[in-house]
Formats: sequence, structure tokens, C-alpha cells
Amino acid sequence: MNNQVKELNSLIYEKLGIMIKDEQELENSFRQIGIDSLKIIALISEIEEVYGIQFMFEELDEMDCLKDLYSCLKDKLERK
Repeated sequence: MNNQVKELNSLIYEKLGIMIKDEQELENSFRQIGIDSLKIIALISEIEEVYGIQFMFEELDEMDCLKDLYSCLKDKLERK
């Protein structure tokens, strides 16, 4: 895992108590790894605050797993 993924994994663990062990787990749906809709909202809010970005509703609607979230975050940070 790259540093950005590790940093986000630390944030997920800190805020939600969920440890992502390997990149394979990134493809599991949010529900499969124990992240319900309220936790997703809290996580997204924290990510927006930490990284100084904002997700559009359409982007959030397309996210089904952490891999989608990482990809969107990476794109936003590259454009920042």
C-alpha cells in the first residue's frame, strides 16, 4: 500500500475502529467491512476537513467501496 492509502487507513481506523489489512479488502463493499451510511457520512466529512476538499453528491453516489473512495480522493488531491 502506498503512503496515501496507509494515511487514509489510519484515519479510518481512528474514526471507525476498522482496520484494512490488505488491498484486497479495498474492493469489499462498505457494508461488507462494517461501514454503514452514517459512518460513511462521518468518514467523508472527516476526509473533507483533513484534506481541505469537498466531494460532490454525484461522486459520493458512485462510491461503493474504499477503492472508489481512494480513487476519487487521489484525483481531487492531484487537481488541488
